[in-house]
Amino acid sequence: MNKLYELLSYSRQAQHQKLQRLRDQEKRNAEVLEQGRLARIQYSRVGSRRLYYMAGISAVGINQFERIMSGAGLHVAPLRRQKHGTDSRGQKHRYPNLLYGGYELCDVNELVVSDLTYFRNESGLYYICLQTDVYSQRIVGHSGAQDKRSIHAVKALEMTIKLRGKASMECTIHHSDHGSEYRSDQYVNLLKDHKMQISMTSNCLENGYAERRNGTIKNDFLFYSEFSIKNLCQLRKALDLAIYRYNHEVVQAQLGYRTPAMYEAWIASMAPDARPRKKLFNYKEQSTKSKS
Repeated sequence: MNKLYELLSYSRQAQHQKLQRLRDQEKRNAEVLEQGRLARIQYSRVGSRRLYYMAGISAVGINQFERIMSGAGLHVAPLRRQKHGTDSRGQKHRYPNLLYGGYELCDVNELVVSDLTYFRNESGLYYICLQTDVYSQRIVGHSGAQDKRSIHAVKALEMTIKLRGKASMECTIHHSDHGSEYRSDQYVNLLKDHKMQISMTSNCLENGYAERRNGTIKNDFLFYSEFSIKNLCQLRKALDLAIYRYNHEVVQAQLGYRTPAMYEAWIASMAPDARPRKKLFNYKEQSTKSKS
């Protein structure tokens, strides 16, 4: 063996060091995998990249962590989707899309988007209304129900106003689709009473910020909740927990791998003119380019 090592210009010591490095790497990867496995139990639908920051992994880089999780079958598989649309029939209380030509956000409470989605499991069909502050991506209002009556959307809006404060809602843009719950007299009057600007889409693509949040809460949290959702009360408890985790525990790449609550605390320490600006998609500009 010594002659072989000499022939290869490779020392016995170097070989032993290489084997030791491999053993150390295997041990480290096993420890990282266990950390990832424990985090995956609690956050079953959170992507590995976000899970890396949430679990405080430091022994390996983020790309290596993703490979370890994927190799162990702990990556997030896509879900099959169904669609239960809102009722947009009728012409009462229809408003233009104030965001169609693009918009630039400078702070929280400038734009709140709202959307209704469904949640179906073996116990039945439920409806969830979520309201999101687009600047910080924080869910500021929510409600769960067994029907699509406008009173449930009103409850979500009242929660938003209570959290943010009545004075902070003045001039805030409220953006939604043309669902009947958003065009009810009670809902529109509540918006007007707080001097909020009303914006509505012409199609579901123009409410993408709200659509994505609905998908995250429903698919990443509720479908894998530790609560056994067999009735409306259990759904609401699971929804409360999901939104708390989303706002306070789950980091987001667009927020610099901060949670929405952390992001709001971060910008609160800045002067208004130093805060990051967020430019929204310009549908009008895109439409012009497509036609040309």
